[in-house]
Amino acid sequence: MITEIVGTRLLTLRQQRQLTLQEVSTLTGVSTASLNNIERHTTSPSIDTLWKISSGLAVPINYFFCDRSRRL
Repeated sequence: MITEIVGTRLLTLRQQRQLTLQEVSTLTGVSTASLNNIERHTTSPSIDTLWKISSGLAVPINYFFCDRSRRL
């Protein structure tokens, strides 16, 4: 479930900002292959990788864990 939420949130954010995988890779220092695997839910990023992504895209790290379909 976490793998799906993180991947979906990354893909949605990238599409909203109209960024390519290469552009996100440049901003974050994470390889395009890794980003692609995260978006396709084939791998879960390490906390270090997630930190690089959140820092590079200027979003809080918890953005990737929030399931917005559920209310707290």
